[in-house]
Amino acid sequence: MLWSNPEDMISNVSIEGLTLKSENQFNGVDYYENSMVSNVQGIYIQGVDTMKITDVSMDQVYVGLKISQAGNMKNKDIKVSNLRIDNSGMPIQISGTNGFRMVDSVL
Repeated sequence: MLWSNPEDMISNVSIEGLTLKSENQFNGVDYYENSMVSNVQGIYIQGVDTMKITDVSMDQVYVGLKISQAGNMKNKDIKVSNLRIDNSGMPIQISGTNGFRMVDSVL
């Protein structure tokens, strides 16, 4: 639903007070067939320097919060608070990141 371009490093990002909800509409054979989880990713950020996520909720997403490095550029200084991810195949997936902190969250 929210995505960043992996070719450009972004900085000073703030995501606050957001609700993301997907709907499961699988018709074919898939790992999550007949489940309440869609194939939608909630927030997928690649290549970020200083990001704050506060008061965000997600429901029925395949991956809730996905953060990965862009090429050789590692992410840094990511703070997450009051994140709630329900009915997810994988609540969070993080790689290539230094300085990640999460508090007061439910996955």
